[in-house]
Amino acid sequence: MDRQSPLPGVEKRKGQRALPFQNLTSDGWQNLALVAVLAFYILLVGFDLASHNLCGNLAVDYCAYWSAGKFIEQHGYADLYDLSLLTPFQKAIYPHGNTASGTFEVEPLPYLPVFVIPFRFLSILNLESSFLVWTLLNLVGFIVYLRFFTKEVSGRSLPVRLILLVMLSSPVFLNLFKGQVNIWLGICAGEFMRAMISGKPYKAGFWLGGWLLKPQFLVLILPVLLLQRSIKVLAGFTFLATTVLGVSYGMIGTKGFASLFTLMLGFAQGEAANNNPEIMMNWRMLGWHLSANVSPFVGWMVIGLGSFLTILAVLIMFIKPIPPKSDQFVLALFGLFAATGLSAWHAHLSVSMILIPPMVFLVMRGDLLKKLLSFWTLMPAMMMILVYILAALIQVDVIPAGFTQLLNFLLGLPGLVLNLLFLVWAVRRVAQAQVTQASV
Repeated sequence: MDRQSPLPGVEKRKGQRALPFQNLTSDGWQNLALVAVLAFYILLVGFDLASHNLCGNLAVDYCAYWSAGKFIEQHGYADLYDLSLLTPFQKAIYPHGNTASGTFEVEPLPYLPVFVIPFRFLSILNLESSFLVWTLLNLVGFIVYLRFFTKEVSGRSLPVRLILLVMLSSPVFLNLFKGQVNIWLGICAGEFMRAMISGKPYKAGFWLGGWLLKPQFLVLILPVLLLQRSIKVLAGFTFLATTVLGVSYGMIGTKGFASLFTLMLGFAQGEAANNNPEIMMNWRMLGWHLSANVSPFVGWMVIGLGSFLTILAVLIMFIKPIPPKSDQFVLALFGLFAATGLSAWHAHLSVSMILIPPMVFLVMRGDLLKKLLSFWTLMPAMMMILVYILAALIQVDVIPAGFTQLLNFLLGLPGLVLNLLFLVWAVRRVAQAQVTQASV
């Protein structure tokens, strides 16, 4: 008796091979996608290395930090924010600093000087060796931290698959590829959260002070702490902030602080070379594209309405006191971090590092589905692959050059969508938990 065909009405021919990937499970498909993402990352790094494109794309942010270290070696910290003095140091290493046009846009460092100190020592090495050391420190350090964090908050080891999902995510890759500093923000977010749920509010405030590296991300969390009457946390933050500002003032003085303030103001207004609001992950990105393609009025309306609704969602979660040791706290904190990504005026996808600790905690606790974490990992990466393919087609005139703005929108869209998705999810979960608690 003949065996039944795999599909009704289809006969299996002798010697015919089964189509590939037919019997893959969801984990199998996920593995395939992760391999594709890893291959893309390797190709991207390999292409830039083969093209000697250091500072052109690979390590583009780190080159600014390294040049700052070289600048400090000769001029000290006080004049670091004088772009005219910084320009020669960057022109010597950035590819576009040696073009025939003679135009050069300096990459400013809108950071308090205490956060620049490590690069003074890293700049002792040559640029290539220094970037390699920085990359290894961030890569190994973050893996070690995540394993430590997971063990401390859950009592269990971090599964290998979870490590892969995190480390192959676009935020982690972008930080390593461009040599950024946002892994520090992720660690501060994790230690803030761990101190809160451990009942150590002053320590939590100290770790929150680490976000002074990029103070725009304090825009929602400080008012929330005030609303929750977390006075001890705010006291710890105030102490560390005062210390950091005091030490910074001692390093650069009044003139240096005035230059830093002017630089930050220009950054907020979009004057900096690496500001790029068109690829951010916030309402500003969406408003920028609407302003450019519809009208400025529509763009600003969307920014205003989106920011208002984001703040309203945060108020819904935190209007009632949430004890840090309650099940609702990390859910609400996760939503708060996502809301911060939506509403902060300068927020790129790479700063989504702050989502990783609460996300890992919620997955380990069983509150956040691994499918959502997988979506967070794969969606931006797949969109990045698509954008690179489309960009290559533009280069060979298959697609008109006018589509470049669309590519920028596609780079920013995943971060906006994911922040919005996580915020809505967190608001619903917190509301459900509050209803359940009230009925008990």
